[in-house]
Parts: sequence; structure tokens; C-alpha cells
Amino acid sequence: MVVVRFLLGFLAASTWLSFSPSIRS
Repeated sequence: MVVVRFLLGFLAASTWLSFSPSIRS
């Protein structure tokens, strides 16, 4: 389902940002 893919993408982005704070300007 589209919703599931969206949630997974959001989770992945959140985790990636948490592990890579240097990406945030």
C-alpha cells in the first residue's frame, strides 16, 4: 500500500537524519 511505503520512507529518513546530523544545515 502507498501509506505503508510512505511511513517506511519517513521512518528511514528520520533514522538517517538521526545518524547523520551533519546533513542538517
